[in-house]
Amino acid sequence: MKPLKLTMSAFGSYAGKNVIDFTGQQQGIFLITGDTGAGKTTIFDAITYALYNQTSGGERNGNMMRSQYAQPETETYVELEFLYRGQTYRVRRNPDYKITKTLKNGKIREQKVPHSVELTLPDGTVFPEKKNATDAKIIEILGLTADQFSQIVMIAQGDFLKLLYTKSDERKMIFSKLFRTDIYWKIQENLRRKSMEMDERIQENDRAFEQEKSRIILLPESEELPLDELVERLRERLKDALKEQNLRRANVEELNKKITKYEEINKLFVSLEKIRQNGKELEARQAESKERRQQIENARKADKVLVAEQQNLRQQQEVEQSAQAIAKMTETLANDQEMFETLKTQQQEAEAKQKREAADIQKKMLALEQSFPSYEALQNARSEEQQAKKVWEDLGKISEESFHKKKAGIAALKEQQKRQEQVVEQTKKNWEQTSLSASESAKHYEHMYEAFLKEQAGILAENLSAGCPCPVCGSTVHPDPAKLSDHAVTELEVEQAKKTRAAAEEKRDLAYAAFEAEKTEKQKLAQAVEKEEADFVLAQTIAKQQRKEAEQNYVSLQKIAEQIREKLVYPSLAEAKKQYAAMQKALEAAEQEIAKKRQKVSELAEAMNTLKGQKLAEEENQKTAKKLAVKTEKEYAKLLEKSGFVSEETYHLAILPERGRSKLEREEKEYESQCLRQQSEQKLLEKQVSGKTYTDTTELNERLKVEKQALKEAEKTYMELHTAYENDRAVLQNCAVYLEKGKKMESEDQVIKSLSKTANGRLSGSAKIDFETYIQRQYFKQIIHEANKRLLTMSNHQFILKLKEEANTGRKTNEGLDLSVYSLVTDSERDVKTLSGGESFLAALAMALGLSDIVERSAGAIHPDMMFIDEGFGSLDAQSRQQAIEVLGELAGDSRMVGIISHVTELKEQIDRKLVVNRTDNGSRAVWAE
Repeated sequence: MKPLKLTMSAFGSYAGKNVIDFTGQQQGIFLITGDTGAGKTTIFDAITYALYNQTSGGERNGNMMRSQYAQPETETYVELEFLYRGQTYRVRRNPDYKITKTLKNGKIREQKVPHSVELTLPDGTVFPEKKNATDAKIIEILGLTADQFSQIVMIAQGDFLKLLYTKSDERKMIFSKLFRTDIYWKIQENLRRKSMEMDERIQENDRAFEQEKSRIILLPESEELPLDELVERLRERLKDALKEQNLRRANVEELNKKITKYEEINKLFVSLEKIRQNGKELEARQAESKERRQQIENARKADKVLVAEQQNLRQQQEVEQSAQAIAKMTETLANDQEMFETLKTQQQEAEAKQKREAADIQKKMLALEQSFPSYEALQNARSEEQQAKKVWEDLGKISEESFHKKKAGIAALKEQQKRQEQVVEQTKKNWEQTSLSASESAKHYEHMYEAFLKEQAGILAENLSAGCPCPVCGSTVHPDPAKLSDHAVTELEVEQAKKTRAAAEEKRDLAYAAFEAEKTEKQKLAQAVEKEEADFVLAQTIAKQQRKEAEQNYVSLQKIAEQIREKLVYPSLAEAKKQYAAMQKALEAAEQEIAKKRQKVSELAEAMNTLKGQKLAEEENQKTAKKLAVKTEKEYAKLLEKSGFVSEETYHLAILPERGRSKLEREEKEYESQCLRQQSEQKLLEKQVSGKTYTDTTELNERLKVEKQALKEAEKTYMELHTAYENDRAVLQNCAVYLEKGKKMESEDQVIKSLSKTANGRLSGSAKIDFETYIQRQYFKQIIHEANKRLLTMSNHQFILKLKEEANTGRKTNEGLDLSVYSLVTDSERDVKTLSGGESFLAALAMALGLSDIVERSAGAIHPDMMFIDEGFGSLDAQSRQQAIEVLGELAGDSRMVGIISHVTELKEQIDRKLVVNRTDNGSRAVWAE
């Protein structure tokens, strides 16, 4: 991957749009140079941000990178056009930020711009997916994640020595991402998990075995025997118990048969005695039965006479009722005739009076109806008058309230404007102070970093003593050891200075953003005050004119309404219509009253005619009823004599209600049925007991009770033995299964544990190297091999890097990826941390180049055709620096490009092609040197 063109807009220290064209620098080495804090590293940040949405050092995200020098309306984005495997891609990315826009009405509005990314493919089309999918597509194209890119392509400031000095565990994490060896870690974890699972399965099987043994049932008389012998002993006892149970059951069945036979015969003798006693009781009730039959016969004869008597009584009653109805009708007709004459007279008088009053009311209604239009005109005039008055009064109130509010609002805006001017001044001072502090922190970090690299030799020489070999050259004589300066810089101090610089830059960016925001707010307030004052003057003029016109309209309408009112009788149209409605209602009420009187006279005449007809009909009915009454009386007397009753009183006593007679009949029928049933049952029982005798079963029942108790105890003994036998037999079978299963799992566990310990580097007596580390060592050996090719040249064949041997990697911790330095001069091996500052830089550079070679070789789709290095050359002497440049030149060749960030003066003379970054008060600019 090679950059072709990089565009930065309002990004980092670059205020406006800055385009860097790399098309003329597609191979070889070029230098990025400029003042401290000018924005050299920001170029690396922009490339990494465009591709991966993070900066090269990983300490600042895109949202923190909007330029403090940018104008409020300037867009913030980075656009990178790059060449990969002969095809051109373009990616444009912007962070979340705020921008101000001027609307058509002149107002200024702040608008939030959301984070976005756009990838243009070689065919000119834009990748259609959203942010996450686009980020994944870029990684797919390059074949590198952000971490891999920062390790082999974009080596950030301060991160250069990480791969050289880091411990095995940290290097392992780096290699896992670079070479994707996590699959081997998963194999380790899978074996470890299977080993733990097997332990749990074995423990669970042991617990199940013990739990199963605890289920063994031992009867009180059982002996302590092995489980298989105990089951056999229970089986024999179960057979004996079954024989005893069957014997007792046979005895009980035999006794039950005898007792049942004797008790059946005894029951027959008892039943025969009960039946004979019942026969005697029925014989004693014969007289009662005879009297009941006579009473039923008399009641039947009385029923026939009763029908004739009831018919005669009904006919006599009908004659009496008819006479009463005729007398009542005669009296009613006399009263109705008198009332009819009175109502007729009242009707005639009311009709004459109503005719006179109706003529007078109709005359008044006509005059009133003709005046209605004048009332409507008055109502409209008064309505318009009130509306005009309300408009005039409301205009006065609204104007006064509105003017007061506007004055107060303008005063408040001016006060707010005054306070905002103070806030703007304060935020400006704060920005200037944080900018100065950020610049000083950056200079301090650069100074500390260079001093740290130069002091490495002095740190090593500090502990030298006569006779002890030098960790660098191996000599035991130290005529002129390197010395530490009075104020030697530690690695911790360098790291702290770096963090201080980052914090200061972040404060500076936040302070500038606050200053711009407050300045924009100040402009908004000034525009608002000017507009409110102009609106206030215009509103006053308009309000005065409107109130004057409203007052004139109100006076004119008031005069018109008064002229109409003087011509009318009633004060309003509603009152006039009310009077008109009252007159109309009076006419209707009078007419309704006359109609009611006519209706009463008519209804009374009709009722009188109907009643006369009803009277004639009732008189005819009375004659017929009298004839039938004489006839029914004769028929009743004749039937009473024929029935045989001595007198009418005797007849009445014989009468029984239907319920009473039915009860007597049921009682007699039941008595006869009982007599027949008793005779039949007595004959049957006498036949059944013929030739048999009554037997006492007391002794047999006692024997049965004893045998049942013995059977119950035998059954209990059998069930206890059966339960124990079945349970213990099942326990015996289950325990055998658990034992066999345990043997198989123990055998399998030995294999899994051996594999897990080997893969996780925990095998007793072996090096603590796990499977993933073992695979990574193969990659690391290749990286060291490629690194040493260049390191031999850069160090004048003084030393090379060496991977710690497996036999020397320790027994307690993982040291499988630890580095050491082998001195070709003294033929000795020492720790990599004993390298001086310059040597460390050369070794780290060689390591980075070797890593790039192996990554490209191990993943054929990855082509890192460029490398960027941020600082580090200040720790080298002239010869080492020249050798490092030559190695990088060889690496670049005719196809690769290598960019170096440095402010070392000698590099400016050694490297012809330079990208110069200049810092101004309005932001930075990057241009290629002529």
